[in-house]
Amino acid sequence: QEIVSWSFGQGTAPWAGSGGGGGGGTGGAITREYWTNVWGTSLASLTGNTNYPDNPTGVDTLSELRASNWANPGQTSNWGDGYGQRIRGFIVAPSTGNYTFWVSGDDNVELWLSTNNNPANKVRIAHHTGWTSPLEWNKYASQKSAPISLVAGHRYYVEVLHKEDMGGDNLAVGWARPGQGTTVPSEVVPGSVLETWSEGGAMPQLEITGVSLSTARAVQLDEALEVGKNVFTDRTFTWANVGPHGGKRYLRLPNNDKTNTQANYLSFTVNVPVMVHVAWDSRIATVPGWLSSFELVSGQTMLTAGDGAQTGNNRVVYRKNFPAGTITLGGPGGTSSSNNYSVIIEAQ
Repeated sequence: QEIVSWSFGQGTAPWAGSGGGGGGGTGGAITREYWTNVWGTSLASLTGNTNYPDNPTGVDTLSELRASNWANPGQTSNWGDGYGQRIRGFIVAPSTGNYTFWVSGDDNVELWLSTNNNPANKVRIAHHTGWTSPLEWNKYASQKSAPISLVAGHRYYVEVLHKEDMGGDNLAVGWARPGQGTTVPSEVVPGSVLETWSEGGAMPQLEITGVSLSTARAVQLDEALEVGKNVFTDRTFTWANVGPHGGKRYLRLPNNDKTNTQANYLSFTVNVPVMVHVAWDSRIATVPGWLSSFELVSGQTMLTAGDGAQTGNNRVVYRKNFPAGTITLGGPGGTSSSNNYSVIIEAQ
């Protein structure tokens, strides 16, 4: 199959959600809207209904990409006749690589995935116009998507349409993560990677621009923090433990600036509200004034490995929320025996 490689677009328009959309981007669940007393097997009988999309019969959330009975959440098949449903929200990719998706359901099902978090960019990646038994993944060739390249930490709008007429009914979406076999899904897409639909529309994706240092030394924006990647731009130190920050964007700074004390040492601009994490050398006991407004994250540490000439060290983590705009951080004010900090940035 052809690998579908999607660029990471930036959706900046304030597109609106349809009426009945739920949640505010809550993690661990996805929004489900349903319409009852809608007969026929085709999805056109749902999308052509006068109550679609603005007046669903009800709205709830699902804890995974598998539908359940809205009256009895423990029931995952055979819960009604003559209805249709739309499941929508976001998938936050847990790692970078190629993902394969499958759909199963009774009767007709379509799976749509956007190239970013903008619903306007959604593409149908899997579907079937017959019916399947619960978790039957390979009855039709069209149930399975081509491999799709996703980037760790990025949010992708996802939408599932399902129509049931009479008899048995079910609906699920499975996937294989990067490196897993693609004969069948490894799992139903879990709640840990899902976010509910935001009624006001999705936020623009995070853009980080204008990164500069007062010392004019090299600084680098890396798209995904991972074990084994370099910590600095001028050393071969690598990350040995990144804690919960794997896959997040981070700024790689020069270690030669470790004694810098300027108040405007580092600056960068973001287009959405962000949480800034500072991975701080725990050997620097005196915290500079600019960092005193940050919260020290209890129990959270990171570890760097040395480069042969020097040893690595433990990092404690400070964090602070910032609005969209230009962010300025001061110098570390360390000594010749300490190291410069690193900056991790994630959208809020």
